[in-house]
Amino acid sequence: MGLETDKTLNLFAVLKDSKCGNALNLHFYGCFPIFIDIQNHKTGKQIRGISQSAMRILMDYAWPGNVRELENAIEHAFVLCAGDEIDIFDLPVEIRQMEYQPAFVEKTAESERSPVSRKKLSREILLEILDECDWNKAEAGRRVGLSRTAIWKYMKKWDIPLQRS
Repeated sequence: MGLETDKTLNLFAVLKDSKCGNALNLHFYGCFPIFIDIQNHKTGKQIRGISQSAMRILMDYAWPGNVRELENAIEHAFVLCAGDEIDIFDLPVEIRQMEYQPAFVEKTAESERSPVSRKKLSREILLEILDECDWNKAEAGRRVGLSRTAIWKYMKKWDIPLQRS
């Protein structure tokens, strides 16, 4: 078995031990060294770990994409990291710029109004939001409570060009 296979098995053991889906972020902590080892092996880099400030951001992030999103974030950080430790600016912008949202928050009338409901999202509303965001799909997604990929899918569905014309 290669390093990547061994590390993947260790990763699944960490996740399997999770008793609660909401506590998954705490178990992600055990995934960081595994993904760093995998990326060190793949890239030939010698990154030791993650700075304390970057770790705080990673631990506070909700991880809607689950463990695959975490793996992609570490891979992204490896591309940008010039030192021996991943820092805040090596992380994907979507993770760095996330707004802190506690896991269990009672919805207020204002919080229900702020993001556009997926049921109410229309081609026209999406075009307005894209214009407001300078066609930044990640920012548009944050404003409506969807992922960047979901925004791209809606754009394809409604024949909206990926770039401003």
